Amino acid sequence: MADLLLIHGTWGRAASWHRPGGGFRVAAEQRGWTVHDFLWSGVLAGVPTKLPGDPAEAANGADEGNLLPWLDAGEKLAMFLKFRGLDRPCVLTHSHGIQVVTFSTWRLAEYHHAVSISGPIRRDMQRARRYAKAHIASWTQFADDTGSDQTIIEGEWDDGEWPLKAAFTLPEGETILTPGLGHSGFFASPPWWARALDLLEGSGLA
Repeated sequence: MADLLLIHGTWGRAASWHRPGGGFRVAAEQRGWTVHDFLWSGVLAGVPTKLPGDPAEAANGADEGNLLPWLDAGEKLAMFLKFRGLDRPCVLTHSHGIQVVTFSTWRLAEYHHAVSISGPIRRDMQRARRYAKAHIASWTQFADDTGSDQTIIEGEWDDGEWPLKAAFTLPEGETILTPGLGHSGFFASPPWWARALDLLEGSGLA
């Protein structure tokens, strides 16, 4: 079986689902996946900040200081993949982990299939996502658009879009709706784990 990379979201380093012994991780390992856990700072980015932008990163959308923590995590993720010798792994992210994967492609990271769980689809990440699409063979978003996931909506605040409009579907890939699961309910629902893992296994690497 192929490699599966797990990436937590904001404030999610200690979440159990991606750590050794966590439910989702164990389910993936039982199917034969070689699981890798990438830990990043998990700090809240995407909000107004006094950090200066980086003109050298203007082309990929990280020219605003509020995006730089995700860019930094993406750079570290690309180095992590290189150090581990992971060539085009599958990846499953939660919440703002989608931004980390997106920026990692700007540092030559490549993915076979990416699955995002409740990833905020931010307007100020459009440019970066469009670039990332060419480096991700297939990309799927699982999201609850019924109003139960206020966190995904809050994760899109301050993204430059006015009037505010919640986005749940991923323009660069497929979106599968998860009504009633909210922001993190996916990780308490083995039937949804199975659906995501079936999808990854059907990506041609199983």
